[in-house]
Order: sequence, then structure tokens, then C-alpha cells
Amino acid sequence: MQVYGLITNGEEFIIPKKAETNSLWGGRIQKETIVNQAGQYACFGGKFEHKDKEPIHTIFREIYEETGVTKDQLHDLVTDTKKFETSDYIYFIMRVPAKEFGKLVSKIEHNIKTGSVTDGEFQEVHIVPIEYLDIYLGHHEPISLTESDLKQTKKYSQSIDWYADIAKEVMSLGSDMQFRSLEDEKKSSDHSLDEGDLFIYQSGNKPALRGGKSFVDISEKDTVELSGADETDTSSF
Repeated sequence: MQVYGLITNGEEFIIPKKAETNSLWGGRIQKETIVNQAGQYACFGGKFEHKDKEPIHTIFREIYEETGVTKDQLHDLVTDTKKFETSDYIYFIMRVPAKEFGKLVSKIEHNIKTGSVTDGEFQEVHIVPIEYLDIYLGHHEPISLTESDLKQTKKYSQSIDWYADIAKEVMSLGSDMQFRSLEDEKKSSDHSLDEGDLFIYQSGNKPALRGGKSFVDISEKDTVELSGADETDTSSF
């Protein structure tokens, strides 16, 4: 059983993109291999293992291995979860406060960029508004690997159909997502993003949000500098 996790502030989601090849597995440099769903946008997660008491433990373990964010760090941030289950996979939507969202993204980006992860299968992360999830998840991205290269991988290892199904279901929920409380925690009454946290940018034809210093409207191509935009502080981690 595969278990996936989507991290959100209630409006935007952290969507990672797979590398095409990777040599960092299990915290050790090994032979360069082709990554499952090479070069595609994906969800954090992996296979449920016997050492995982429950699927929620699987996703905390996988997120740590893939991002370097520990179970305790993530647990302290996650205020609510929602679980979805099919015959093939389980996925969780995990909500964190908007005021912590940008810091978490910066932490993940830093860990991926510096190799401070156990498995280096992701090359970057994007912040995607809920209404654009299906532009990322389940949408095939061009890659440099050849058909001959991909034939060397396991059957279905490059399939991203489940991601498309997840995107469709999450988008259908919209702002009506009903979460289950993880713990008693004070929640901010203002879930809007501060200007210093995340800004819209454009990757190819894909509108998204990400840490940075410029604003790009999804309907325009002109870049406008935002005043007072600083890099997100990750010192609290």
C-alpha cells in the first residue's frame, strides 16, 4: 500500500518535483539510478512498511526521508489532517498555519539543495494554489531520459495517474475541506500570507507560489518587485 501526504496552509500546497536520476538513497551515496516518476511533479510519500504502526507514521517517516524535516518538527506544525483511502493508496492532507508555511518551504528547499535528506529523489518544491493542482499532479513533464532508459525501470514505476486522481479529488473539495484535529493548538484567525513569506512566480506555463522577491501575476508577464520582501527566516527550525 502506498501512502502519500500533501502539506497545505488551506489554500496552497507544497508540491515536490522528482529528479530524473539520483544516487543518494538511505543516507548513502550509491549507484546512480533512475527515479520513479522521473522528472515529474509528485506527492511526498512511499510504501507502508511493517515498522510503521499506522499509515500516518508512514507519511511522517517518508517526509523526513525526502525533506529532512523530522517527525517532531512536522508534528509541531501540523494542526489538522484529513485522510483519504482507496484500494490502491492512502493519502493525507496535512494543514500547517500560514504564518509557518513559508518557513517550512524554505527549510525543505534548503535541505534538498544541500543534500540534507536521506533520499535525494526530489530536486525542488513548488507552492501551488489548490485551483492549479491538476496542472502539476498527473501532468507529464518533458524529461531528458529516453524511452530506452525508462524501459530499464520497473513496470508502472513511471505512472503518475494516481497523482492526477488525488489532484482532482482535492480540487473538488475546494475550501470545504473538513480536517480532523491532531492536537490542541492555538490557531491563527488570519490565514492570509504575509508579503514576506511567499510570492507568485511562473515556471514555464505553470502559475505557482514560491519563496522569492518578485510577484508575477498569472495573467500577465510583467514582473513587479514587491517592497519589503525579505528571504524567509528558518532560524526557528
